[in-house]
Amino acid sequence: MTEKVLKTGIGIVGLPGAGKSIVSEVGREKNIPTIVMGDIVRQFCIDEGLEINSENVGACMVKIREKEGMDAVAKRVLPKILELKEEVVIIDGLRSYEEVEFFRKKMKRFIVIAIHASPRVRYARIQKRRRFDDAQKFREFQERDFREINAGIAKIIVLADIMFINEGKIRPLKRRLSKVLQLIKDGRWR
Repeated sequence: MTEKVLKTGIGIVGLPGAGKSIVSEVGREKNIPTIVMGDIVRQFCIDEGLEINSENVGACMVKIREKEGMDAVAKRVLPKILELKEEVVIIDGLRSYEEVEFFRKKMKRFIVIAIHASPRVRYARIQKRRRFDDAQKFREFQERDFREINAGIAKIIVLADIMFINEGKIRPLKRRLSKVLQLIKDGRWR
C-alpha cells in the first residue's frame, strides 16, 4: 500500500500498568475506536499453540519482530484500521519506534501520547488488577519492563508528542485526556 490512509492515528505508549487503557476509555466516550496492538501478539501466540501468559506473549513479541521486522505488528494492524468508518483511531500499545515511523508514513496524521508512572506505582496497579498475562512477582515485572525497553518503547516515550504522568488521581487525568482527544478529533491539535 503506497498511498496514505486518510485517518488520524493516536498512538498510545507506556509500560505495563502506566494507564494506557484510560486513554482508550476516554476515547470511547468520544466515539474514538481503539485497536490494541497486544491483541495481535496474543493472536500470534494462539496461532503458535502457546498459552497466553506474560512469558509467552513476551517471547511472541520478540519472535514476530525478528521474523517480520520491528514494524510487523503495525503492518498487521493497518488492515484493521482500514475497516473502521471513523476518521480518528486510537492505536494502543506501540512498542518500537519503527511502528511510529510506519504509521506516520501510512496515515494522514499520527500523534503519539505517552502515559508514564513509576515502577512502584505500576507494579501496585498490576497486582491489583490481576490480569491473566501480568507478571505476579516483582522480578517478572522488571524482566517485562526490560524486554519492552529492549524492543524500543523508551525511545517512543521520550519522543512522544504528548506526555501524561499518571501518578495521582484518575479524574484529573481523564479531564486532561478528554480535552486533548477532543482537540485531536476536531483537527485542532497543533
